[in-house]
Amino acid sequence: MNIIKASKDNFDAIYEIEKTSTYEKMSEEELKYELNENPVAFFFLLVNNNDEIIAYIDFWITFDSSTIFKIVTKENERNKGYAKKLLTYVIEFLKTKDVLYLTLEVRKSNIYAIKLYESLEFEKIVEKPKYYKDGEDAIYMVRGIN
Repeated sequence: MNIIKASKDNFDAIYEIEKTSTYEKMSEEELKYELNENPVAFFFLLVNNNDEIIAYIDFWITFDSSTIFKIVTKENERNKGYAKKLLTYVIEFLKTKDVLYLTLEVRKSNIYAIKLYESLEFEKIVEKPKYYKDGEDAIYMVRGIN
């Protein structure tokens, strides 16, 4: 497995994975914006030895902070530690960018993701009521980058 920077050539494969995303799917236009136009977005891919995209992470850097926008793993590859691999890579990457902290929102019901984030030293800061379109609450989490 390797982690590489995404390019617009990867759009079709990324969009296929995005369509299997559990919640809050991005439209084709939203994904194109994130991948090609968003000036603060960084997009990395986890690829297998056959150069097949297994998972991706989209995060933003604004000044001295970073926010995880989205992590998606291919449906048949979930629960194999790939999200943790991507997050660990991003944390190391952020150490080279003068970023002081990394934030994210996670669905309150997403116990597995919360456990993953806590294993990577994210702390629960506050609950955001009715944060998601379907009315579910989010938990705002933060991790220092040192």
